[in-house]
Order: sequence, then C-alpha cells, then structure tokens
Amino acid sequence: MKTLITIITIISSISFAFATGGVDGGGGNAVVCRDNQQNILTAKMLDLYEGEVLHGLTYEDLEEDDRNVSLDRELKKILEDIYGKERSQSPYWLFKSIKDNLKLLPKGVALKPIDDSGHIIIPIGCKIEQVANFYNMANIYIVSDIYNAFSPLDKLALILHEAIF
Repeated sequence: MKTLITIITIISSISFAFATGGVDGGGGNAVVCRDNQQNILTAKMLDLYEGEVLHGLTYEDLEEDDRNVSLDRELKKILEDIYGKERSQSPYWLFKSIKDNLKLLPKGVALKPIDDSGHIIIPIGCKIEQVANFYNMANIYIVSDIYNAFSPLDKLALILHEAIF
C-alpha cells in the first residue's frame, strides 16, 4: 500500500508541475493500446504508466469485486496512511463523492482531448487518450470503454487523480 501512496504522491506532484490548469475542465488521461479494429488491448492510467517508466515504481494490483467494496476499502487505507485514522474521514468523503459522481458515457463515446497532462512518453503503437473530464463535482465524465478495460488499481488511481486535481 505504501508503494501506491508513493506513486500517487510523486506522480501527482510531477503532473501538477506540468499541468496547464483545466481551462476546458480538468482531465485525466490513459495510455491505451488498440488493435487494428480499434478494440482496446490494454489501458492504464497515465500517472501509473509514468511512475513505472520514468521512476521505476512497482505496485500490486487490487482485488476486484462486483460492488467496488475493495476500491472503498483501499481508498480508506490510503487516506488513513496519509492523514491518520482520526483525520481521514473528511478526505475520505471527498474522494468517495468523486467516485460516486463518475458518469460513465455510453459505449463508443469519447471525450475531447484536454492538453493538461504534460506527458513526455508513450509506448510505441499506443496513444494517450482522454478518459475523464472533471466538469464539476457532480459531473465527472468517464469514457466507459477505457474505464471498463482498467484494472482495479487504475480505477483507484483515476479517482485519486480527479480528487487531487
């Protein structure tokens, strides 16, 4: 778990340094690799990909369940590690609110790219694609095709990314 906190902390500070500031609404990007028919082969949050490639960070994936209980549990653990058990409740409700306000767009719908990530690397044959647009606290639009291809860890990283920025 400490590795995940390290990843989010380092990547968030690096990404923030490059961000131009969500003029069109804040965004979140993913590294997406597709086949010739445009089917998604792999999808990973850009923050996590940069952590692996640029900083040599590693992490374990989370267990997935149908009700997203593991995401809530992992989110609580992260915030308790950062803020302490006593002071983690207020940030937890902010992050949970973000998670609960993700609006999955219909299959086949993409978001207009927002150039605020400052990314400098990408795997050969893949693209950086917009996965999220933070319109406001009640409307965080998510590309469902990409989100559904994410691992549980990538889903958690997306929630943390949207909350931090």
